[in-house]
Amino acid sequence: IAGTSRNLSLFINEIIPKYLHIDQYVNEKRLKIANIRSYQKESRVLVSHSQLGKAEFNNLDFSHFKMVSFEQSNLVDCIFTNITWAKTVYGSSPSKGDKMSNRSFSSKSRETFRQLKYAMSKQGDVINEQKFHALEMGMYFETLTWRNDFWTKLIIFLSWLTSDFGQSFWRPLVFIFVFHSLFFLPLLFGFFSEFRISITEFSFPAFWKGLNTYLFLMNPLRKPDQEIFYGGWICIDVLMRISSSYMIYNMIRATRRFIK
Repeated sequence: IAGTSRNLSLFINEIIPKYLHIDQYVNEKRLKIANIRSYQKESRVLVSHSQLGKAEFNNLDFSHFKMVSFEQSNLVDCIFTNITWAKTVYGSSPSKGDKMSNRSFSSKSRETFRQLKYAMSKQGDVINEQKFHALEMGMYFETLTWRNDFWTKLIIFLSWLTSDFGQSFWRPLVFIFVFHSLFFLPLLFGFFSEFRISITEFSFPAFWKGLNTYLFLMNPLRKPDQEIFYGGWICIDVLMRISSSYMIYNMIRATRRFIK
C-alpha cells in the first residue's frame, strides 16, 4: 500500500496476509486495519516512511506474527485498541552492520517507540505505555557510548538492571539486600568490633543483635541522633542510604505504576 489517500477511506479487515507492507503512504482521510491474522505464524507487517494520521489498528494479535516493524513513520495520532504486542515489534527493520549503522538503527527505533509510547499515553493504555517507555530507553542506551556518555549510560543501565525501568517490584527488593550486604560486610569486619563470624560458635542474642543492626542501617531515614559512624566510615553510611533510598523508590514506583 503506497501513495496518498485524500478522498479514500481504506479498510483492511479479516485477512490473513503473509506480507503486508505500507510504504510511503499518506493517510489524509481514514485507514483502519482490523482482525488480520498471521499465516502459519510466518506473516510480516512493515510500516515504513508513512504518515498514518489517525489510522486505527483494532483487534490485532501481533504476538503470532513473525515480525512487526514500524520504520520512520508518524504514529502519534494513531489509535490502537485491543492490541497484543510482542517482542517481535521493532522500531525499524533489523539489519547487520558496523557500530555506526547499528547506532542509527537504534536512534530510529527509539523515535518510533517514543511515538508509540505517546500514542498509548493519549489513549490511557498505561501498561503498553510503560512497555514502550522501556523499549525507548533500551534503544537510547544503544545510541550512547561509554566514552562520551558514561554517567547517562550508567544511570539507564542501573535503571534497567534494578527495576526494569520501574516495571518490576522484585528486582529492587532483591537488589536492596544485595547492595546493602556488600556495604555492610566491610563494617562487619572493620567497624563493628563486637561482631564476628564463626562456624564453631553460635549465639542467638548476638545473631539477632547483628540482624537488628543490619536492618536498622537499611533505613535511609535514620535520625541524626542515632548516628554511629565517624571518619571515613561515613562514606559507607552515605552509600547505604543512597542505595536503600533508590531501591525503595523503585519499589514504590512499581506498585503505583497502574495509578494515575
